[in-house]
Amino acid sequence: MPANSEDYFSPESLDKDLKKKTVVAGYALVVFRAIGLILSLASIPILARLLSKGDFGLVAMASVFSGFASMFVDAGLSKATVQSKDLTPEQATNLFWFTTALGTLISVCFALLAWPISWFYGEPRLFAIVCVMSLSYFGVGVTMQHRSLMRRRMQMWTLGVVGLGSQIVAILLSLGWAYWKQGSPDACWALVIKPIVAVYLSSVIFWFLCPWRPGFPKRGVGTMKLTSFGAVITGSNTIMYFITQADFLLVGWYWGDELLGVYERAYRLLLAPIRAISSPLGSATVPALSRLTDKPQLYREAFVKASRASATAQVPVISFIAIYAEETVLCMLGPNWQEAVPVFIYLLPAVFLNVFGVTCEWVYHSWGHVSRQFKWVVFSGTCFLATYAATVSFGIEALAIGYSIIFCLLRVPAIFICFHGTPVRFGDLVRSYRLPALSAAVASVGTLFASASTTALNDFARIGVGVPVFGCVYFATLLVSPTGRELLRDLGLARVFRLKRS
Repeated sequence: MPANSEDYFSPESLDKDLKKKTVVAGYALVVFRAIGLILSLASIPILARLLSKGDFGLVAMASVFSGFASMFVDAGLSKATVQSKDLTPEQATNLFWFTTALGTLISVCFALLAWPISWFYGEPRLFAIVCVMSLSYFGVGVTMQHRSLMRRRMQMWTLGVVGLGSQIVAILLSLGWAYWKQGSPDACWALVIKPIVAVYLSSVIFWFLCPWRPGFPKRGVGTMKLTSFGAVITGSNTIMYFITQADFLLVGWYWGDELLGVYERAYRLLLAPIRAISSPLGSATVPALSRLTDKPQLYREAFVKASRASATAQVPVISFIAIYAEETVLCMLGPNWQEAVPVFIYLLPAVFLNVFGVTCEWVYHSWGHVSRQFKWVVFSGTCFLATYAATVSFGIEALAIGYSIIFCLLRVPAIFICFHGTPVRFGDLVRSYRLPALSAAVASVGTLFASASTTALNDFARIGVGVPVFGCVYFATLLVSPTGRELLRDLGLARVFRLKRS
């Protein structure tokens, strides 16, 4: 049945069949993100061969600042909308006008920063790139509330279709531009137009698909508590973003666009499949957990199931990439990107442990402990910035090593601090990841033997042999254990593996 505007605010409508909607939403997001990931990964080797390292580095310079500005358009209010149990139409209206105003303001401010950013890097071409990038913020702000309300009601199939369709159009236009302008100074614009096309196309469609329409803003409707919640999240995200982008900023400033292009491509390539898995899981899990905070045992059970799903999907992907690190980089980016291989390898430990960090964010946001998250981010951010400052002059490989070391050292205390005062325990997380990690380890051993016997093949063929070997051993190991069979049932794979219902 199509949604009407009241369905986005009625507790009865939102809580009805919560478990079923969570499962359906999770599958929808995984399916669409998987398709989106395939399309994105397919475009990477094409763009890497049509564009130069400098093209990627040039746009990465601007992206450091554009991504920072984009957080303020949201201002944490999308999460506040999803997390709130008693959101009213009046509050949603106020939030709409707030994000629209922010989007407009940030578009203007970011455009005004075009010259200072260009001067900072000593790169005149950045002026036009930043000005065009600034157009995206208005498009994000004007539909932020529509997207959030649809997420709140778990309309993930609709969100997925629109997002995927917009992505396809944007990728095709980007590839067309790169092919048309290959070898020219204007080729880098292929990377600039892609996100702008996706934003505005999806924004227009969401306005048609979401039946809710904002009214006039009103005072005294309880909007302040939502903006306060969003402000704390924005503060945490701002610091975290600065931490994760400071290395790009320093590399671009210290070493220039070409080495930044190498570092940025290795980093993005490694995180692309992981984010494609973790983002949809989080989108489906946080709304469900937010409605279970008054039922500790159910909250804990739901968290464990979501963590197991996350581990089952992410751990084998990272393990496989670790075995075929060099082949992955050279297949995806081409033979001219050999410099990215060691950076890719040195970042692997941090990416592996970041799987735990994703689940921590679920707890922080669903439980409302955003102030605690902010304090931890301030502390950890200081550690990361000190590491970047100490290693950047030694090159991008040293920077990657330093990043992984400090990330690994901080991960365990970060988990304990996050879980304190919640029903979730550290042991729950360990149990969630134990079986997927063991299965991935067994699969890795089998795949290493396969890898050793295929050294005469090219990189594509070696990966082609490794994928089925790893997959077969991984799922066979899961099927040996009763817990593994239960996990596959929970993931809806009972028919695939012909498992009987427990």
